[in-house]
Amino acid sequence: MSTRMPACTFLINALGNLGNAHFAMGKFQDARECREQRLVIATEIGDRRGEASAYGNLGNLYFAARDFRKAVEYYQRQLAIAREIGDASNQANALFNMSVALGDMDDRKNAIAHARSALAIYEQIGSAVAVQVRKQLDEWHEQEQKERHAAPRQKILAKSSSGQ
Repeated sequence: MSTRMPACTFLINALGNLGNAHFAMGKFQDARECREQRLVIATEIGDRRGEASAYGNLGNLYFAARDFRKAVEYYQRQLAIAREIGDASNQANALFNMSVALGDMDDRKNAIAHARSALAIYEQIGSAVAVQVRKQLDEWHEQEQKERHAAPRQKILAKSSSGQ
């Protein structure tokens, strides 16, 4: 058993790296296969952190393919495991990635809530990713401000064009 665990951990890491390389080259099918194999092995040996990371990487793959609902499903799995094992970094990554996917699905309210949760964790663990989360939150805030200012103008335009 002791030789199996390090060999499996090595294989998990190798599959993760190979999946990342395929992803970077735009070979999404090959990347998905590597990431799915990584998930199977991590699950079989009980490597919950590896399992959470594999779900996150699969979520990133679906995000890149613009299948945001599927991406969110994988990020939710990543988040559940990360919370279960107390892995703050994986929790924050899942929350932030989920927030961006939700934002792209026009669910800004939930996107902002998830991003704020991610930001709190990133700040707590001293991660530089907090800067990126703040930037995303600022962008959403600016979009909301523009939409609020545009809405009254649209009502005025609608009234004037209806002859009132």
